[in-house]
Amino acid sequence: MIEGRSLGDDQPTLARASPGGAEPRFAPGTLLAGRYRVIYPLGRGGMGEVYRADDLKLGQAVALKFVRSDMPAIAKQRLYSEVRLGRQVSHPNVCRLYDLVEVEGLTFIAMEYVDGEDLASLLSRIGHLAADKALEIARGLCAGLLAAHDRGVLHRDLKPANVMIDGRGRARLTDFGLAVEQQAAPPRDTAGTALYMSPEQLAGGELSVKSDLYSLGLILYEMVAGRRFFSATTLDELRSQHRAERLPRLGVLSGQIDASFERVIAQCLEEDPQARPASARAVLALLPGGDPLEAAIAAGETPAPDVVAAAGTVGDLRPAVAWSALLTLLGGLALAVWASDRLSYIPSRPPPLTHAILVERAQRTLATLGHGARPADWSGSYDWDLPHFIHVLRNDRSPHRFDRLRDAPLSPLRFFYRQSPTSLVAANRNGSVERDDPASDVPGMAEVDLDARGRLTRYLAVPPRVESGGPWPDPDWSPLFQAAELDPASFRPVSPEWTAPVDSDRKAAWVGAYPGMADLAVRIEGAAYHGRPVWFAVLPPWAAPEPVSRFSDAGPTPVQPVFLGALGLVVPLGGLVLARRNLLLRRGDRKGAFRVAVFVFVTYSLARLFRADHVPGLVEFWLLIKVFAYPMVWAALIWILYVALEPYARRRWPRILISWGRLLAGRWRDPMVGRDLLLGAAVAPLLFGLYVVATRAPSWLGQPQAPHWALVHDQSLTSWTGVAFRILVNVYAAAQWSIIWLFVLVLLRIVLRRDLLAMVAWCVAGVSQAVLGFGPLLGLTLGLAAAVVELFVLTRLGVLGYASYTLVTFLLSELPLTFDTSLWWAPRGFAVLAIVIAIGAYGFRTALAGRPAFGGDWLET
Repeated sequence: MIEGRSLGDDQPTLARASPGGAEPRFAPGTLLAGRYRVIYPLGRGGMGEVYRADDLKLGQAVALKFVRSDMPAIAKQRLYSEVRLGRQVSHPNVCRLYDLVEVEGLTFIAMEYVDGEDLASLLSRIGHLAADKALEIARGLCAGLLAAHDRGVLHRDLKPANVMIDGRGRARLTDFGLAVEQQAAPPRDTAGTALYMSPEQLAGGELSVKSDLYSLGLILYEMVAGRRFFSATTLDELRSQHRAERLPRLGVLSGQIDASFERVIAQCLEEDPQARPASARAVLALLPGGDPLEAAIAAGETPAPDVVAAAGTVGDLRPAVAWSALLTLLGGLALAVWASDRLSYIPSRPPPLTHAILVERAQRTLATLGHGARPADWSGSYDWDLPHFIHVLRNDRSPHRFDRLRDAPLSPLRFFYRQSPTSLVAANRNGSVERDDPASDVPGMAEVDLDARGRLTRYLAVPPRVESGGPWPDPDWSPLFQAAELDPASFRPVSPEWTAPVDSDRKAAWVGAYPGMADLAVRIEGAAYHGRPVWFAVLPPWAAPEPVSRFSDAGPTPVQPVFLGALGLVVPLGGLVLARRNLLLRRGDRKGAFRVAVFVFVTYSLARLFRADHVPGLVEFWLLIKVFAYPMVWAALIWILYVALEPYARRRWPRILISWGRLLAGRWRDPMVGRDLLLGAAVAPLLFGLYVVATRAPSWLGQPQAPHWALVHDQSLTSWTGVAFRILVNVYAAAQWSIIWLFVLVLLRIVLRRDLLAMVAWCVAGVSQAVLGFGPLLGLTLGLAAAVVELFVLTRLGVLGYASYTLVTFLLSELPLTFDTSLWWAPRGFAVLAIVIAIGAYGFRTALAGRPAFGGDWLET
């Protein structure tokens, strides 16, 4: 005996007591605790009697399990533990415990009444189960055991006598009298039925969920083989059989059941716990023909992340479908390049000068103006003159107003160059030198703005703080007019109006028409200090005293500033609360959240490393802290958001997360991963085409043309490191925004309580009426069409498909695309196209699941 339990199955069957048995303590009709009316006795066992009764208060049938009055104190403690732990587990495959009642010297458990018989009794009658019935019961046992393990409960006494088969043939786990919380499992407790113990339980070792899996394997073996795995009658004999070769006994299963079912049983019966399946969930996934995700959904549960990833969906594509998707992607890319080449505001006749040429011209201009000394640091970059676009939007109502910008004499594409006698250390979060960061406050600093053709549009020099001498000569403005390629004779002097950005003692101003643009009146403002010009600016009508930020919310991408603000409120206020709750309930996917957070941190950090302007010395250390700090904050926010809301998405829309879960699990070659990458990428150029049509539609109707706000990012024109920066930041953004927009859908579902209402609200949230220049009707139409497409991608292709779609959309919107190989920026666009094509090719090959690309079904529909 081990802890009062025999080697065999000494538990009573919960079948109706025979008339010849011992006289029951309670006659039918007896009322107990003023609530339970006894109907008839069910059985008698080691703990006491079990009766079928009616709960008059709730109007339902129950079973009452009584405790003998002479029961040892330890047994009573186990009874209390059974109720406490059993009530934590609620699942269709677990017999529910309702209450522990103590009244008038009686102690009994009120539990769910299962109209059926236990598995031990069934096997004693029929010998063994048919393979399909054994598989059905195996699934039920796994599901019930999984529910217990998810609540941190180890059963410790799994055996056929503790498995009820109800009237519908469904397996139900019972008797949690020996159950313990996993974290509180006693180290040397050998309670249980020895013939159904795991080796570590028999030896009094450390217990885990894998100990229950061993007992599960013994039950599965007995159901199929019709006999116990161990036939020992003494402990010594049992230990000897544990050490003996298993193959002869396992060989009994060969030919009786599916080979995969046989392998599952063999894995559960491994002597080494590490060789057994990781969990009941893993066993459920390994059973033949079963879909654990469907089982969890049917049971009304939140499927665990590995259940979602192990769903039965294969996700492979027939060659005809895969080829159609790949050709759609390639055709969409060709259309996107054609449209981008014609919509782009990058000048084409002549094309803008390269970064190196503009830097050389800027340095030569500064040398002409007296800045010949070699600077300690310099920086130069392209950027867009956004006030120029706004001026056209507000003042030009012609159908082709924005088309004229491309080759206008004064292009909206500009170039700024800055140099300094000290290191240029930016204060912004990117650590990158910008037009106004760092501040121009160090004597000897100088900067120029050039247009895309290299003509001066602005000059600034910081004068020395202390300078003696005088009198000072009149400033000579001619070198500045010459650098700007302006004829001083065509400009007339006027009174200065603008304040110089640096100290000055002389000011001057002129007005006139810009060369090649007779209808464009420009103003030139200048300032001098001690006879030397320190500021010169060509100011067109749209010149703004303050810089205008990029319109990040005015493109085809689904990024809205309102949701940045909403995220900033939701995460701190509700995210931590929900995350804490999910962690306490053991529902939060900490592993998945960690991997996503690491991915966000690594990709965003690498992007910012490419973006930052690095400087030698100790200041670089502080720059790196700043570079890494922001990605760390976003990674932490994503982690919180993932733990807080991902379980709700997993419960409501688990199929959205299947390929995402497989990718997080490292299953890169899974066909479903390839399918969603391919299909998501194929949709992106189509949406980009929708955006292109929307920008052209007004001019086709004779209305003012809408602006193309998806500007090529200035950094991608500046350098290859800028291209790397945009690619990496878009990879990070695609993953981040895919998760965020899924969670927006989840939050709407939680609030509105209906899937359809949540989806409608999601589309309304994605409508981009704020797309400047489109007008209310066109803006609403474009935004709604884009939102419906995006919702389709998210709900049908899942998070991974949406991320692929978002990444390709971002890349097509922000990087220079052209078929003209003579243009110096063409290779940068080709690099982007190569990445997108690689995504499509990888998805295409993976989605075929090893089938030949030109399979037999190529011509099938």
